[in-house]
This record gives sequence, structure tokens and C-alpha cells, in this order.
Amino acid sequence: MFITRSMTGIAKLSCPPTMFRVLHSSAGAGKTHALVKHYLTHCLGTSDHGAYRHVLALTFTNKAAAEMKGRVIGYLEGLAKSGAYDGALADVAEQLKQQAGIDDKELGRRASVVLSHMLHHWEDVAISTIDAFTRRVVKPFARDLRMDQDLRMTTEQDHYRQEAVNTLIDRAGDDAHITELLTQACSQLLLEERPWDPTKPLMDLSRELLNERSIGPLMELREWSLQDMTALMERLNKETKEFRDKARAIGRDAVDLFERAGIRKEDIAYSGAIVGYFRKLADFSGEWPSAGPHTRAPIEKGKWNSAKATADTIAVLQGLAARATALFNASESLCEEGLRTYQVQRSVARELLPTYALHSLDTTLEELKNEDGVAFFSDLTRRVAEVVKNEPVPFIYERLGERYRHFLIDEFQDTSLLQWNALLPLLENALSTGGSVLLVGDGKQAIYRWRNGEVRLFVELPSLFGLDRTDDAQVQREATLRRTYVEGEPLAHNRRSAQRVIAFNNALFNELPSVLSPALQKVYHAQEQQHWRNDLGTVRITLDKEKNSGAELQNAIAHHALSTLKEALANGYAPGDVAVLVRSKRTGRLIAEHLLEHGFPVLSPDGLQLAADPAVQLLVECLRHLVQGDDISAARALQWHAILSNTTDANTPIGWSIPLGSKGRPEATRALKALLTEHRATTLKTSLTAFVDGLARGFGLCPGEDSTLLTFLDETHAWSTANTQDIIGFLEHWDRTGGDRSNAAADGTNAIQVMTVHKSKGLEFPVVIVPDARMVSSRVHSELLWMAPGDAVPELEQALVRESTVLRELGMAELTEEHSLRELDALNLLYVAFTRASKQLHVFVPHATDTVTKALTAFVDARPDLTFTAMEPAAQGEVKEPDQAWLLRDVATPEIGVPWSIRTEGKDARDARAERDRGTTLHAIIAATTTAADLPAALANAVARGALDTEEAQALEPRLAAMIGAEPLFKWFAPGADVRSEAAIITADGHGLRPDRVLRDSHGTHVLEIKTGQRASTHAQQLRTYLDVIRSMDGTPVTGLIWYLMDGGSQPVT
Repeated sequence: MFITRSMTGIAKLSCPPTMFRVLHSSAGAGKTHALVKHYLTHCLGTSDHGAYRHVLALTFTNKAAAEMKGRVIGYLEGLAKSGAYDGALADVAEQLKQQAGIDDKELGRRASVVLSHMLHHWEDVAISTIDAFTRRVVKPFARDLRMDQDLRMTTEQDHYRQEAVNTLIDRAGDDAHITELLTQACSQLLLEERPWDPTKPLMDLSRELLNERSIGPLMELREWSLQDMTALMERLNKETKEFRDKARAIGRDAVDLFERAGIRKEDIAYSGAIVGYFRKLADFSGEWPSAGPHTRAPIEKGKWNSAKATADTIAVLQGLAARATALFNASESLCEEGLRTYQVQRSVARELLPTYALHSLDTTLEELKNEDGVAFFSDLTRRVAEVVKNEPVPFIYERLGERYRHFLIDEFQDTSLLQWNALLPLLENALSTGGSVLLVGDGKQAIYRWRNGEVRLFVELPSLFGLDRTDDAQVQREATLRRTYVEGEPLAHNRRSAQRVIAFNNALFNELPSVLSPALQKVYHAQEQQHWRNDLGTVRITLDKEKNSGAELQNAIAHHALSTLKEALANGYAPGDVAVLVRSKRTGRLIAEHLLEHGFPVLSPDGLQLAADPAVQLLVECLRHLVQGDDISAARALQWHAILSNTTDANTPIGWSIPLGSKGRPEATRALKALLTEHRATTLKTSLTAFVDGLARGFGLCPGEDSTLLTFLDETHAWSTANTQDIIGFLEHWDRTGGDRSNAAADGTNAIQVMTVHKSKGLEFPVVIVPDARMVSSRVHSELLWMAPGDAVPELEQALVRESTVLRELGMAELTEEHSLRELDALNLLYVAFTRASKQLHVFVPHATDTVTKALTAFVDARPDLTFTAMEPAAQGEVKEPDQAWLLRDVATPEIGVPWSIRTEGKDARDARAERDRGTTLHAIIAATTTAADLPAALANAVARGALDTEEAQALEPRLAAMIGAEPLFKWFAPGADVRSEAAIITADGHGLRPDRVLRDSHGTHVLEIKTGQRASTHAQQLRTYLDVIRSMDGTPVTGLIWYLMDGGSQPVT
């Protein structure tokens, strides 16, 4: 025993530190099993049945967390039986008995007790995503961290980025600072012959606000004023223009030299290559012309003339040679001395003002999030990392550091630098006080770099990647990791794939990493796996020998997917056994459409989206119509209902119609009202989720039988729980991102799955088709990168530039690093795609110029023994019976018509505003009421919007109906009356008036003004103004009436 100091500063006795273990996994190697086994070792390795409370397991997705929880419960149930263990349970039981020194009986007893305790204290089971854990850490200290106390999280990052850009642009003209910034940015865009509208450039730039790499540079920008940045841009533009003018002057002088002498291109040696060089230099704008051997030959060999040159021409050329040579040498010197600086300055200047706008965008984005009371998960990580950096003993971990002693982190290769730095104090504390840490990951499956994932954190362990040696706390943490580090035993067996698939992947990924930089080749160190299964499997890799491009290549890709699918089905596989994996959603759509055209059932990510489901669309359009009351949403709802009602095959045209009104126009609203009346099974007197559920059941739809509808109800419940029971708000959320949510494919679905490689991670399929093996992103040539400009722009430590061929050729360190990481991204995507197959792997490799695809092509050419094996049919009797499904038809929902309510006593400071809001609501109800028959619908709309509660609407309806159905108000609400509500009147001096209701009949014009507050003398004066203006317009008799809604009284005005 020895004494350590815990995170809280209290001295305590502890056992010697156990270990910091890193487990390197591979595809199909049983990583989740190993993680759960380690978790249960801490839970069952002691007689304390609450030991699980001191174990924290972190994953990166909700799905992974749910899978781990399920596996833990399943293993505990199996171990509790105290019988003969087999398979995975035998492995777990053997390790537990050996480490804890117990027998089967004691192991079963402990498992039973721990399982019961867990289920009764489920909130203490700490298996969650890292984002959920971070929120849990931050919430008690939200106020201290300058965050909203409720800490409502949102994933609608794109929406808020777009709103920030729009808000910033809208402030132009009002905010002098922003006006000047955007004006100069637009001028710079025009100067570079780019579209002047700054919206798209600002949206592109706003992505940097979500990147961890931007935090430091953006902090530096806060020290700059717009005047400072403008001055720097002017200097850079001036210096780049001077260099450009010098280069062009040399080129023009040389071209003029030859032209004045009457020298033709064919008179000069090597087809006048040197003249071509000077002509390009005369038009220089960014890319320096290449001076190849033919360009240099006349100077180096002293022979300027071609064989076609006459004697006179040769003499002239000899006279020009010295001057031409001097100009060429001048261009070479200019290039050597200033081209690098020019290219860097030009690249920085192009993005300088938009980059400075990032600071304003960042501020605006924070304002928008604060207004809505939301935060991004990345905000939490950033705040925690700031605290950790500035606090030797982070106060936010004070309690957690004492509670958790053992930490397990899954998928560590996808951890970001900020997440790692935020977790380090907890891990260091555990390792210093007798706890343990297990990190599990597979660097070969690191495919989320675009989400700030940093695989080098995993590769460099136990060293800290990017360690600042001047940071004593970080240096100490690295020392702790090194001191307690134990290399985990690699998971060498692949339990997923057949032998030929494993042999192919072993050989391929042993060779392809040679295209990577030496530092990144470590990701694939010792990647070879041993097979576990006895079946052989099939591998077929096909090269595009025709080197197709464009539409021909797309056709070849689609044809490969189709022909391979037919071959797999002919070999005994079912459509549900086949997955088509693609790099992009666009390619996935093309493949899915092609397979559908040929009559195959397809399940694609687009098809799984909620917005693609007709039943969901019907419900959404009904909600939209309740709010808007327009014919467009009504017509859409009727269309979706017709599609759902179609009982014929999918190729039969669907007929539906909208009845015509008295004026010969379609009346979709009336038709939808009739449909809702016919199918009505719910009321607005309930919660949003219960209302949607009742609406669905009214149309004969059962969410218990339809997983997509059930997911839609989950979406309504999640949104209304986090926000309000407001239909308008939910529809806004739906239009932004709600419809993009996907429903998980049901088990046993017998359709071909088409999905991106990213979506396929963690899954396996008997047959995998990769119809396009090019994995390099198509956006790589327009990426924004932070780069150290050095002496070219000494004022900036980091500048944002747009990647270009010119900068890559300069050998800038940041661009070289980015290029290497992209090659790793592409290779990792190949690895993930190729390791999803359990029995058959089929790949089509188009002709490409990127290094990874070229290396793959070379490997296929060299190893036909591995890349074109015999076709192995599906084994007989392999068809898996689907699990027994139990349908829950009677799912509990809130009782319709009896919503929860909270009764309060007394008034508070918000009552005045509430009264104004109530007045506005009543005004809107009357405005929507053309006749007394419209009143119920207007009140229902108010309830749906959340403006009234059900009890208020029920109390108002008879009262309002009585008033508008009797004199003196009836004539303004009579059927067939010529009434205009809130019609605008423009006076001669340009002012606008808007009377509430204007009635025209044979007796003249009658104006009704509606007031919801207390009586006031100014009301009559306002109405007289309306009456005078109307009299001056047509000279007809005009009368007026003020209707006081609150007391039901009225006051005539003439």
C-alpha cells in the first residue's frame, strides 16, 4: 500500500496502480466481446455486488452503447445459470474464475446477484456515449462554464450555421463594422473574378467553426481589427501584383524581342519551345510555366535555330541570343527568389477577409444558440478541455474522480484531440489511485476524420500525440501513461469472414500501406489475421480494362452491381444477404435506381428516411394543413392518402381527384376536411405525440405494426419533450432535419441493402459488392486548410488557405500532411468495405490516378490467385429463421382529451405579456373566422399552435359564437357577406391603415374594429380616421363599430 493524492486533494490509501492497457483490434476479431469480458471482470471479480458502479464504459454511438448493455445483461444471464458454459460464455467464465479464484457455483451466484442489482439500479450502469457522458459532467457546472442551465443539446449544426450566415448578411447596412467587412469581401471576390455573393463562401468557411483545428487560429484573430486585416490584405495584394507585373514584363519583353525581329516559331530550335515559355510568362497569373529540356536546350547548347531557318534568320537569332538568355535567366532568378512567397501571399490574400469574417460568424452563431438555449456537443467538449487546460485539479471532475476507478473506452481511433485531453485527468487519477484504463480500437477503421477523429492519438500510445513539452501537466500525464502501460494481447482471429476473404485482405493490406507515409504505416502494423471458420468463401476483383469515364463509367459500375447480384442469387443467396457498399450517397442512389429498374427489392439509406415514407408524409401534411389551412398542403395530404390507399401493384398509375367548387376551382381544403371527418379518431385536446398517434390510427395505420411510423412518433415525442407541444415548431424542425432521420432496417428484411461504407461500419453481410473501389473524396481539391505562411506573411502564425495544385507543389508541410492523411482515409475506407463480407466479396476497380486505387490495381494484376477465386455457392440449410416477433398492438398512449396540466395560483411579472399574447390570439381567431361556422376550426388551430389550452377554447367557443351570431355583430359574419379582414388601405401621403373588418352592402360601408384590452378614448379616434379615409375614397355612407371582446360590449362610431 502507498499513499497518493486524489483529484479532490484528499490523501487516501490505495493499491498499487493496476494498468493502462491498449487493445489493438481488427475487423471481425470479437472486440465487443473482449470489452464486455473486461467490464465483467471488474463487476464479478469481487464480492461487492455494486462494483459495477465504479466502472465507466464509453462508446461513440448510441447503437454501440445499447449493444454493449445488451451484451452485458446477456452474459450475466448466461453466467447466472451456473451450468456448462460454451462459446463466448465459456471464455468469459474461464477468465473470471481464474482471476477471481472462484468456482462455477460462486461465479453463478455473483452473476445472479449483480444482474438483479443492476436491473434495480439501472441508472447506475455507466455505459454511455462520450457525448452523453460529457453532458453529464458539464450540466452541474453549466452556469460556471457560461452555458444555459438546462443544457439542451442540438445536432442541427448545419441549420444554425446557415442562420448565422443569413443573420450576418442581414446586418449589412445596419452594422457599420459588418457592412465594411462584407463590402470588402465582395470586392475581393470580384477582383478574383469569382461570384460576388458572399453567402456560399461564408457557408464554406463556417464549417471551420466545427473543426477543432480552427480553435487556436480563431483565438488569434480576436486580436485583429478590421482595419488591421484590411491593411494586411492591401499589402499582400500590392506585393503579389508587383511580382506578377515583373514576371509578365520579362515574358512580354522576350516575346516582343522575337516578334520585332520577325522570327517565327518554326525558325527556333525544338519547335520554338522557349518562345512558348515566354508567352505563358507574359500571361502569368498564378502557375509558373514549366521550363523543360526543350525550353533550355537553345541556351545550354548555344544553338537557337531549327533546320528550317534561313541563313538570314540564323544570323538574327544569333544576335538575339544574348538578350533572350538574359531574360530567361532573369525569369529563373525571379522564380527562385519570389515565386514561393508570391504563391503563399496570393493564397492567403484570397481567403483573408472571409477568414476574418469567421470571428463575426462565430459570435453570431453563439448568439443564435443562446437565444434558443441550445448547445452543440462539441461546445461541451471544448469547455471541458479549457477547464482541464487551465485547472491543475479540474473542479468538474471532483466527484467523478472519486466515483469511477475503472475506465473502458471503445472505438478509440475515432477520438478527437479535445475529447482525449478532456478525459486525461480522469484517467490519470484512476491510474494513480489503483484503478485501470482500457482503450480499445482499430486504427484501420478510422474513417471519421471529418468529425475531428485523430487516429494518431491511438497509434502513438502510450505517448501523447501533439504533446506540448512546455505543459507540465501534460508531461506528467504522459509519464503516468508510460509507467502503467501494458500492451494488450492482440485479437488475432477473424470470426466473421471465410478463409479466402481473410487471405485476400491479409495480403492486400500488407502491401497497400506502402503508399502511406512512414509515420502512418504503423496503423497497419501486424494487421494479418488468422481464420476461425472452415468455409472457403469467394473473392472476385474486376478491373475496368476499358478505362471508362463519365456516363460510360457510371453504366459500367451499375452493370457490375447488377450482374454480380444476379450471380449471387443464382448461387443460392437471398436478396437480404447482399449489401452494396459505396463511397458516396450519390453513387448509392444510382445503384439503387438501377437495381429497382430491374425489379429487385432494394433498401437504401434514402428509402429508410422518414421523409420517404408515404404514411409519415400524410401525417406531416395534415399537421401542416392544421397550421396553414392552405390548399397546397391539403392537396399533398390527399395525394399521399391516395398513394397509401392504392392496393394494386406499384407499376399501376394511381388515380385521385379533388372536387371542384362552385367557381370551378379545386377545393382541396374542403376535401381534406371531409377526409379527416370521415377518419377522425383523435382531437387536438392532447399532446403532440398522442395527437399524431390518434391521427394515424384514424387513417387505419398502426404504429405498432410499422417501424417507420413508430420512429416518427419517437421523433415527435423527443422534440415535444425537449421543446413544447407546438405543431409549428415541430414542422420547422421537421423541414430542417427531422425528415432526414433514418429508420433502422428491420431484421429479416429480404431486400438488397445499398449503403455508404461509413454506414456499414460494424456490420457484416454474407455477400458484399463494392461497385466502385475509388475511395478518395471528390472534394479534396477545394478543401480549406490552416497553414503557417512563415516569412511570406509574418503577421500571421496560421492562415486559412484553399488547397491548390500550386501550394502542393511548393511542398508546404501542412498540405503534405493532409495529403498523407487523405491516403490513409481512402485506404481505411477500403479496409472497412472489404472486411464486411463473411462469405463473398465482389469489387469493381475503375481506372484512377490516385495512389491507393493505382496500388490496388497493381495488386490485382499481380495476384490473380487471390483476386479471382472459385465461386462458392451458399451452403444448404443455411437460411436463418427470423426471430419470433411479438406485435404489441395495444401500446399505451396518453388518454385522448385528458392532457396533463399544471394549475398555478396568483400572478407573476409575465402576466402583462400574457394578456397581450391572449389579445393577439383572440384577434387572430376572429380574423380566421369568416362566418360563425368557421369558429370551431379557428379555435382548434389556436390550440394546435399552443396559443390556447383546451379548456380556454371550450369556454370561448359558445361565448364568441353567441356574440357574432347576434346583432350588432352578425352582419360582419353573415354567410355570403362581402367582408374583407385586415385589408390594407394606403393613404395619399403613403401611410398604411389596416381596419379589422370592412363590410360593403347596399347601405354603404361598415367598419368593425376589434379591441381586446380595456376601453380607451383613443379607440374611437382611430376608427374615425379609418372612416374618414374610406369616405374620401368613394363618398358612400360609412359607419363604424368598436367591439370590445373582453366584456362583450360595443360602441358605435360615426
